[in-house]
Amino acid sequence: MPEIGVSLCMTVKNEAHVLDRLAADLRAQTVKPDEIVVTDGGSTDGTVERLREVLGEFEEVRVIAMPGANIAAGRNRAIAEARGEVVLVADAGLRLPPRWVEGLSAAVREEGVDVAFGYVLSEPENDFEFALAAVTRPLKEEIDSGTYPVSGGCAGFRAELFTRYQYPEWLDYGEDMHLYLRWRRDGVGMVHVAAADAGFRPRPDVGVFFRQYFNYARGDGEAGMWG
Repeated sequence: MPEIGVSLCMTVKNEAHVLDRLAADLRAQTVKPDEIVVTDGGSTDGTVERLREVLGEFEEVRVIAMPGANIAAGRNRAIAEARGEVVLVADAGLRLPPRWVEGLSAAVREEGVDVAFGYVLSEPENDFEFALAAVTRPLKEEIDSGTYPVSGGCAGFRAELFTRYQYPEWLDYGEDMHLYLRWRRDGVGMVHVAAADAGFRPRPDVGVFFRQYFNYARGDGEAGMWG
C-alpha cells in the first residue's frame, strides 16, 4: 500500500451537478492528493455513482455512506478515516485553483502552522449573483487574513490537530464558524495561502439565498456565537 501524505476529505449530499467541475479541478492540481475520502449524507440524485465515475482515475478513493448525517458529522467521519499526515477539507461546490492542494499542504508542514486556509471568493454568473456577491462577500483586497473566518470547506491542517478539535456535530449550520472561533480563542497557528483561494458561485435566486442565510442565522443562534 502506498504511503499516504495528503488526504482530501469532503462531505456531499445531492451534489451530482457539481462533480464534473470538481473532478476537472482535481485533475488540474499541480500536486494530487494521495487519497480522497468522501462521506455522503444520503444523496438521492446519483451523487455516489457519479463520484465513483468522475474520480475513478485516482487510485485511493473511498466513499462512505452516512444517511442523515449533517455536515459536521460527515466531515468528522471522513477525517477520522483519513490516513494522511496532512488533511485538506474541501466543499464539492467550490472551484479549486491549480495550486490548492500544493499550497495548503506545503503551508501546513511549516513550523508553527497548524491550519492553512484559502479565502472563498465570489464568482457570480448572472446579474442577481453579482448583486448578491457585492453585499455578502468582501473583495479579496478588503480581507484581513488575521480576522478572516476560516471556511470549513477550504482549509488544511495537521492530522494530529483532529485529536483535539472536531466539528461540532450538535450544530447543523455554522459548524465551521464555531470551530474557527475555538481555534482563535486557543491561539492555533493559522496562515492564509493566496494560491489556495477558491471560487464560490452565489445562490442563484432570492429564495435559495434566503434559506442559506436563515440557516446561517439559526446556527449562530443555536451556538450563541454572536451574543
